[in-house]
Amino acid sequence: PDTAMESAQRRRVRDLFEAALDREPAGGVHDWIAREAADDSAVRDEVLSLLVHHSRAGEFLSQPIAERVPELLGDDQPLPPGAKVGAYTIVRELGRGGMGRVYLASDERLGRTVALKALAPHLVRDPAQRERLRREARAAAGLTHPGICTVYALEEVDGELYIASEFVDGHTLGEEIRSRRIPANRDVLRTGRELAEALASAHAKNIVHRDLKPDNVMRTIDGRLKILDF
Repeated sequence: PDTAMESAQRRRVRDLFEAALDREPAGGVHDWIAREAADDSAVRDEVLSLLVHHSRAGEFLSQPIAERVPELLGDDQPLPPGAKVGAYTIVRELGRGGMGRVYLASDERLGRTVALKALAPHLVRDPAQRERLRREARAAAGLTHPGICTVYALEEVDGELYIASEFVDGHTLGEEIRSRRIPANRDVLRTGRELAEALASAHAKNIVHRDLKPDNVMRTIDGRLKILDF
């Protein structure tokens, strides 16, 4: 019983936090949370804490929800190499984050390699969440800029949602920073300029990246930047 209550609280924290980010205008959101979670001070305090970190870091979460609450992805089983997902064949797993697992996959229809993101089960069970993800995927698919990873398709297979996007071969800016290599000034300026141009292109279409961080920016093997996960 205690575990079930804790799990329900975690789901409530997640739902309230995401609803708070969507509220327009943002003013008064703390009072709104206090009212919505008036019956559970632990839920209220956790949501408020997440919002504080969000505003300080300028990111969707200061720490991915999968790391804060790994149980949310506990029922997400990895797909083995060779598994079929509609017209896609899984090659290998590339990584795992708060939104789900990402695989390198082959698109049999067009004969190309893609990054196939299997959205985490907790994100797609609720109809409102599914519709929100569909809207966000459609918006991201409308972005066409060399500095933004291209979204090819939103696929629904056996009740699960998958996002097929351009596979970017390279490394992240986060990896560059952690390597402690000091870049030349001209490289820093070029990086800033390329990021600003890509973000400006998205902002011109009223699309904002809510989790912009070094690990969501790839540098391709030929040196170009690509922003991931709009």
